[in-house]
Amino acid sequence: MSDHSPSPALAGGLDRLIADGRIDTVMVGLPDQQGRLAGKRYDGRHYLQHVRRAGMEMCAYTLAHDVDRIPIDAEICGWDEGFGDVIARPDDSTLVWAPWVSDRTALVLADPYRDGVLVPIAPRVQLQHQLEALAHMGLTAHAGLEGEFVLCEGGSEDNIAALRPGHPRNADYSLDPTPLDAVCSDLTDHLRAATIPFESVKLEGAPGQVEFTIRYGPALQAADRHLLLKHAATRTARAHGMCATFMAAPGSDIVSGLHIHLSLHRDGQPVLPGDQEHGLSETGEHAIAGLLHLMPHLMPMYAPTPNSYRRYRPHSFAPTRSTWGIDNRSVAVRVTGHGTSRHLEIRLPGADAQPHRALAAILAGVRYGLDQRPPLPAPVTGDGYALSSASADPLPTTLPDALRLFGGAAADTYIGPEALTFHRRAAQHEIAALDGHVPDTERRRYLDRV
Repeated sequence: MSDHSPSPALAGGLDRLIADGRIDTVMVGLPDQQGRLAGKRYDGRHYLQHVRRAGMEMCAYTLAHDVDRIPIDAEICGWDEGFGDVIARPDDSTLVWAPWVSDRTALVLADPYRDGVLVPIAPRVQLQHQLEALAHMGLTAHAGLEGEFVLCEGGSEDNIAALRPGHPRNADYSLDPTPLDAVCSDLTDHLRAATIPFESVKLEGAPGQVEFTIRYGPALQAADRHLLLKHAATRTARAHGMCATFMAAPGSDIVSGLHIHLSLHRDGQPVLPGDQEHGLSETGEHAIAGLLHLMPHLMPMYAPTPNSYRRYRPHSFAPTRSTWGIDNRSVAVRVTGHGTSRHLEIRLPGADAQPHRALAAILAGVRYGLDQRPPLPAPVTGDGYALSSASADPLPTTLPDALRLFGGAAADTYIGPEALTFHRRAAQHEIAALDGHVPDTERRRYLDRV
């Protein structure tokens, strides 16, 4: 079901590389709900002989577990299901060399099947279903993902009580040397070796923060590559005695986003640009209207944890209302680019968003707009944070608030009931996991003062 070609470095050559001993291990990774890879490491010869065609058996709970890999109540797994298996079938088109793991390791992504049918709650499957629905409309989607993350000194345990960014100051767009350079240099080398075409790397506005942009391409390929970037960044940072965090708000003054650039094409030609006002086509206007309409009803797909919502605050460069504008970074949907390159930048997802799931939510909104053609509000000019509630509805500011709006408003039709049910349970699970825990910040503020 994939929409991209095999990596030039390994396409058609894995058998030879394994026979020559240049590759001895193949990692098969199933993208999970947190944007991580769950799977197994196989001896290269065993992978060729058995796994490449037959698939990988693995417990279904890997599709429905939390950040601690504790199972979430879901139909796909649980005691009533006996914690049965799924078959994860490798997608050869995703095969890459993975030098951030070792010089003799390859990595391939997989899709889960049960009884011969793709499992609908799997993030990668959700995105593929959206792309298939678009294809029935004669459209294809391309995306470019700008992912921010924060590099911290020491390991993750060293940063729990107090964050220790690897660089103490705002270094936005700076080309001066910083302690982050070695990690960024090695990471770019790893991506080049794996033929993952990164476009740029830049330092960002928060301490220790960097942004990697993967080159624009087919939407599924873009989401896959962002997952590989996360995997590579985590391991590369660890090799330098640092940790890379993709939390949306790892510190009180640090927020990280995942900005998704989107274009639509018909017969190879872009359909969002046009001769309507603001350089858009009618298709472009309908797409934006649909995005804005469904956005408040799909928030847990964009912002999955309680921490996600700490990012949505005024003048944080994260949107607080369901708004759009022209080259305006204070809105949720920014129209950017020129001429035939005119496209949309969706600024709602945080760094912690699962990219396949966020893109699925985006495309569901686009499809709704193209089908139903809801009215398009006026674009925001100036400070989008200064709008009144009468001008634009505020987005949910907590995960419980997001759950109250989740679904309905045609979301069920365009996402599907099984996926919506799972996302609702996952959000409830995250809320319950933190409910009742007293955070360090409360002890610091109240312990001996009340």
